[in-house]
This record gives sequence, structure tokens and C-alpha cells, in this order.
Amino acid sequence: MNFLRMITRLVLFGFISVTAFLDFALIGNWLKGAARIRYQGRWLSRYSKAICWMINLKIIRIGNPAPAGILASNHMSYIDPFLIASQTPVIFVAKHDIRDWPWGGILTRCGGTLYINREQRSDVGRLTSGVRTIAEAGVPVGLFLEGTTSDGTHVLPFHPGLLQPAVEIQSNVLPCTISYRVKETGSSEGVSWYGDVTLLPHLLQLLSYSSIEAIIQFSPVEPATDRKKLAAKLHHDITNRLADSRERLKISPSKPHAPVHHGHAA
Repeated sequence: MNFLRMITRLVLFGFISVTAFLDFALIGNWLKGAARIRYQGRWLSRYSKAICWMINLKIIRIGNPAPAGILASNHMSYIDPFLIASQTPVIFVAKHDIRDWPWGGILTRCGGTLYINREQRSDVGRLTSGVRTIAEAGVPVGLFLEGTTSDGTHVLPFHPGLLQPAVEIQSNVLPCTISYRVKETGSSEGVSWYGDVTLLPHLLQLLSYSSIEAIIQFSPVEPATDRKKLAAKLHHDITNRLADSRERLKISPSKPHAPVHHGHAA
């Protein structure tokens, strides 16, 4: 582990975060309605670009993000939202417990995150209302349909229920595929946060890497009609594109690991 690089980036991380939160407190906190939503999407995009620069994330983008609608992605790590948001203003859907995280709670509140508790059926209606409001403001809504993080070698089953808001508001859905390669390891190991991996040691190790390569692919939009058929189609598309990305990055195989429910996913 490169301790000097890690400490330098921790200092930069603190400076970037404090500056961003002050920005929101002075400007975004006073806005209302659609103006606030659009500001939150742009705010998260600016913050994410700074975070990607800080960790020396070298990004290859294939395709273009849609200006609005639903953006559905595979999920490997806590840096996934930053990678996506660095390419487009976006507001994410996340598990309700993330709002209680010391830093994650502040970040997600400033970024306008829609929190969901999948154990409460009433949350689906509230989520649909929130997605509709954001879509009407012209900002994409980001979903991680696996509901948890994986090791990045494959795509876990999708939760069709998370696509119900897209069906109800008749929104297009943009498939998004992400993959990483750490220079030091030659694989996505070190970026993927899954299984029983503890957050803090993983984060410190990630901050010590010299650079990380990432490919983010935006596929053609899909109309939201039947949520189960749409989930299957999205899963097929993202699975194929993940394999293509791993081949392009020449990623070494990672050791298989059982997923657990943590991360930014809904």
C-alpha cells in the first residue's frame, strides 16, 4: 500500500467534500422545486468529476447518456455512482439505511437521493411519485437493479419491482454497463466492494492505487412496458456488454465471492 498517496488523497477528499457541501449550503439549499432538482443533479456531477480525478480514474465512455428518463446499471462498488454522475447529471435511488451513514447521508441528501425500503410496499408508490417529479425536471434517475454489489465478473439477478415506476410513468430506460481494472492488480479486485469486505480498509486500499481504468457503456434506450420482460432484456444487454468490457480491459479473473447487501444499491 502506498501510504503517501493514500494520505494525500484523504486530504484532497476532505477538501473536495467540504467545498462541495458548502457550495450546496450556500446555493442549492435555498432552491425549491424543479430548480432544486436540476441543481442537485449538476452538483452531484461536479462533485463526482472531482472524486474521479482524485483517485485517477481513467474513463472510457461508449455511447451517450440520455438527457432524462431512467438509467439502469450493474453495481460493483461505492464508486459506481461517482463514475456515472461524472458523465451526466443524475439523481439516484438508494437503500433507506444509507441516509444514516456519517458521510453518505450528507452526500445523498445533498444529491437528492430517493430512499427506498423494499420491505415496505407503500414505498413503491412514494418512489414512483419521486421518479415522476425528477423526470419532469429533466434529470435522469439512476437505478442499481441488482439491489447489491457483485464482484464484477458477472451480473446478479435484477429486481423487476424497481422498474415499476418507469412502467407507470412510461419512461424510457437507458442500460448502463460499468467495469474497472486496477493497474496494480490487473483485475477489478480492489474496486469491487462485496461479500464480507469491510468498508474502511477497502477504501484506504483503493485510495492507494496509482490509477484505475473504467469503461462505462450507454446502450440504446428501451421503452418501459412490462417490468419483468424489461428486466430480463436489460440483464441480457448489460451481461453481454460487461463481458465485452472485461475483454477490452484484459481483466484477470477475480476470486468468486458471495454477495451481501451493502453499497449504494436500492
